[in-house]
Amino acid sequence: LSTLKSKNRPSVGEPAPNFSTVAVVDERIVNVKLTDYRGSYLVLFFYPRDLIQSPRCENGLGKLDFPLFADPVHIISKMYGVYQEEQGFCLRAIFIIDNNGILRQMCINDIHVHCSVDETFRTVQALQFVNTCEKENEHRLK
Repeated sequence: LSTLKSKNRPSVGEPAPNFSTVAVVDERIVNVKLTDYRGSYLVLFFYPRDLIQSPRCENGLGKLDFPLFADPVHIISKMYGVYQEEQGFCLRAIFIIDNNGILRQMCINDIHVHCSVDETFRTVQALQFVNTCEKENEHRLK
């Protein structure tokens, strides 16, 4: 349990920690920052040690349908409270940030436990539905 303690971890319902980094977007390396995604939902996956066994001779990543952010010196993983200094890598984690930059959900797992893409997709859909209902209720009350 000591590895899950972090005084620097953001809280659900608060603004997500802002960051800037490089990313692979449409097979190009570009500079990105969290605020570039304002107006859209963003899912941050921290998925350490997954590509370690992939040989470089396989031509890299190939086509991705999503941006792949880099965190080579662990700045973002430290901001989100998942970097484990003693082990030298971060825990597996998912953070869902809404269209206003608010952290809406986080799931943090041990390095050996995978995160569910299907469950994450379902959670994003549920959060978007709740936002739509809240906006409709606000409109009705006016």
